[in-house]
Amino acid sequence: MVALIFMSCTKQVTRIENTVDTPTRNTTYYIAENGSGLNTGLKPNQAWNLEQANSFSFQPGDTIRITGKIHGTLTLTESGTHDAMIVILGGTIFSGDKDGLVLYNNHNIRVNGLTLQGSGDFSSGAKNSGLTLLADDQKRHGNIILENITARGYAFAGIRSHLYMSPAIVWESEDAAINYPGGYDSVLVNHVTADSNGYAGIDLAGMWPGRQNKQIIITNSSASYNRGIRNMQPHSGHGIVMSDVLGGIIDSCMASYNGWEFGSGNVGIWTYSSASVMISNSVSFKNISISGIDGDGFDLDGGTWNCTMQNNLSYENDGAGYLIYEYGDPYSMKHNTCRYNISKNDARKGKQYGGISIGGAAPLYNISIYNNTIITDNGKAITKLGHEVQGTLAIKNNILSGTESPYLYKDATNNYIGDAKLDDKFIPQASSPVINKGLDIAGLPEKDFYYNQIRELRDIGAVEF
Repeated sequence: MVALIFMSCTKQVTRIENTVDTPTRNTTYYIAENGSGLNTGLKPNQAWNLEQANSFSFQPGDTIRITGKIHGTLTLTESGTHDAMIVILGGTIFSGDKDGLVLYNNHNIRVNGLTLQGSGDFSSGAKNSGLTLLADDQKRHGNIILENITARGYAFAGIRSHLYMSPAIVWESEDAAINYPGGYDSVLVNHVTADSNGYAGIDLAGMWPGRQNKQIIITNSSASYNRGIRNMQPHSGHGIVMSDVLGGIIDSCMASYNGWEFGSGNVGIWTYSSASVMISNSVSFKNISISGIDGDGFDLDGGTWNCTMQNNLSYENDGAGYLIYEYGDPYSMKHNTCRYNISKNDARKGKQYGGISIGGAAPLYNISIYNNTIITDNGKAITKLGHEVQGTLAIKNNILSGTESPYLYKDATNNYIGDAKLDDKFIPQASSPVINKGLDIAGLPEKDFYYNQIRELRDIGAVEF
């Protein structure tokens, strides 16, 4: 099933200008385990050690090349410019119980080809990550590109971003977080593998509940076997998380087997407290919740506005294939869409979940669920959790096949309930009753789950005949 959807995609990020006219040197510096602070650093056989690199002031255009395997933490506090980024090229960093690479208050940085390996200590007090983006100066930072990176064995996350109010204050109040002027712009995470970590594989966050980060993109990346942390509240054991974002993309990614040890409230791929995020062309399967809470494939969670899940495949997750849930975020939830997705045999643990589950501990508003194919051999294709949706709950053009009747509320119409006669790729067979029976709803894409052009009448479900 993974092969059905895991496809390549390249996105562009908008770079921010550095207003300081800094001369560039375009120098390559080498770091090696057996390097020395007495060396020049300019050749592989004159490599520096990590201590010398951490004490040096790099300039725009410089390249830091890690050769072989080194032990410790590399911390970069300098920034590049629009036309002369600082580049870090891998190597492997073994960082034990510390962060592997810390980018602190930077912009115009590119990291490529790096392997980050933690100790595998997942005790409740351990908080290290493989690569950490950290800002606390209340300024905008961006044009950061992280590509071809592997990060494993970290207690918190393989890749992480977060903000502080100041070096001494992590969080002050909801109003302070919402009005915080700093944040990240134009961050690209591409071709990253983040496996066998604690809290999450990839966690790109700002400061809850603000939407300080903008243009955050995660593509062609995978996050699996991120185990969860014992007794961590309110949730842990995620694959890919994006939060506190205004404008984001998660595309062509994969998450699986997350939460296998201490997962609770966890999801394979999700976003919360964000606006205008698209989760697309991705697959999430066999994610596990030890507590029985969540273990979902995909999720648009509390505080999401104008977000969309589209062209995704979810199967055999403990919780919902696609969760749309408002926990009580100050922004509340508004105008989200779930369309052209496929769910097969999700909700393996707990009758409260289905292929799609909608609701929350607080009101949510105006949800659209169009042209999904939901098939389950145990329970309901759609379930409700807690509060009803306020305003419009449009459930249309879906194939809903389960052993129990799905939850259908107001504005539900033109859904096919039962066996729609699909083949093993979810394509309607010639005798299927869903062919040419879909409503042509304004705003729906012109291509189906497999990107086939919809040329005539629309079918019900995610795949055209």
